[in-house]
Amino acid sequence: MINSAVIVFIITPFTATLTAELIDQVYTILFADMVTSPLVRLLDVGGVFGKYILAPRAKTQEGMNSYFMGTPYTIAERYTDITKTVFLAFFYASIYPAAYFFCFASLIINFFVDKYCLLRVWRQKGRVTKSIGKAARFFMVLSLCAHVVMSSYWWSGFPYDNLCASTGSNDDAAASSPYEFCNQDLLRLNKFPAIPAFGDEWMSTQQRTITAILGWFSVAILGEHGFRRFRRFRRFRRFWVWKHFAHPSLPPHPTKHTTSASAKQSHRLHFLRSKGPLLRLHP
Repeated sequence: MINSAVIVFIITPFTATLTAELIDQVYTILFADMVTSPLVRLLDVGGVFGKYILAPRAKTQEGMNSYFMGTPYTIAERYTDITKTVFLAFFYASIYPAAYFFCFASLIINFFVDKYCLLRVWRQKGRVTKSIGKAARFFMVLSLCAHVVMSSYWWSGFPYDNLCASTGSNDDAAASSPYEFCNQDLLRLNKFPAIPAFGDEWMSTQQRTITAILGWFSVAILGEHGFRRFRRFRRFRRFWVWKHFAHPSLPPHPTKHTTSASAKQSHRLHFLRSKGPLLRLHP
């Protein structure tokens, strides 16, 4: 995810943002995620070679059976490929809108290919926990945050030439050229949010409006996500305080397998009353 999106952005000069070189790099990665990678998994060249070439020449029955156990895979790798595709598409969507369609097609194709491979090609694995799915949801939210933040910066940088109309402060320079240098890269100037207040000499009226909307919207999205993370931290802190400071005479902390909401609420009130006003946290 970092190599495919962020590193490409860092090594690309600001004035080369709208060139075919950057767009081709993004297109190549998205096309590989949509066609090349699923095709490689679907053909399973290594597994076919083992079944039809190596298995008949195995010396023992156990050796031959090992070639028919299926191709090993990891569920974390599959989640990583999906999140990489979504993050890359959202990161560059403002300057390459076709990334939305490539991302949609890639998700659909990978779903059916992975379903087929899970039933016909890959090796059976034991049950996995939901921790990987939770981590994937976090990166999906991170992709959304990157989308809104980078959209404001992409829109603020148009037309990516670092040129503004000459102000006429230098008559000789103004006579020789109607333009002068102005840094349009608000991101590398460490300006956040990307709003016209930090520089708009090169912007049109519509560009100022869109940049302002996206800039403040990115602040709202980041603030909302930060508030959610803070609430989760508070819940973790409550569990940590209970685990390390609860009195032994109190009943055990309700686990995730507890289905009764009233039992959880009564248990929580019992804990808060036993600790007094010091640990009396708001719900």
